Amino acid sequence: MNVDRKGAIQRIAVAAGAMALAPSSAFAAKYGGFGADSPEVIDPKTAMADKTALESKEVQDSLKKVQAVLDKVKTARAAINADAEADLMPTIRSISYADLRIAMYKASNEVFDEDTQRGTDRLIRVIMQDISEAELAATQKRGVPRTERKLDALRRKMQKLDTGLEDYLKFFA
Repeated sequence: MNVDRKGAIQRIAVAAGAMALAPSSAFAAKYGGFGADSPEVIDPKTAMADKTALESKEVQDSLKKVQAVLDKVKTARAAINADAEADLMPTIRSISYADLRIAMYKASNEVFDEDTQRGTDRLIRVIMQDISEAELAATQKRGVPRTERKLDALRRKMQKLDTGLEDYLKFFA
């Protein structure tokens, strides 16, 4: 077996290229039961909170705003469960996206350490996305009833939003 230098280098290059292109598992962020563990604090039990800041009027006012949005979401979920044709747009549009985001960031930034903030920041981004998705799922043409598929999608989006807000508030309990 006679191998010259050029042939050996070519074989090594091909082997290295094949290893680089070989499929491997992706490391996604974990939320709920999905993805891989994260370096951020995403468990309220392990959050490092400043109790003095938590009791401040500013933080309590922010948390009241979040709770008010959660109450609206629960009311909307009850309405859609009672009547498949309930119009949720006024309720969803009454949620001030900017005010909610500011209130959540303000509370998180005042109370938690950096690692916990990274976890709550991710949760806040998910909640903001959930509001947009719920609004999109709630749209319907006048006089056209919701299909069962559209109704299921709307219920899932509202459930996801409800869960996200509850998970966020658990950090402050």
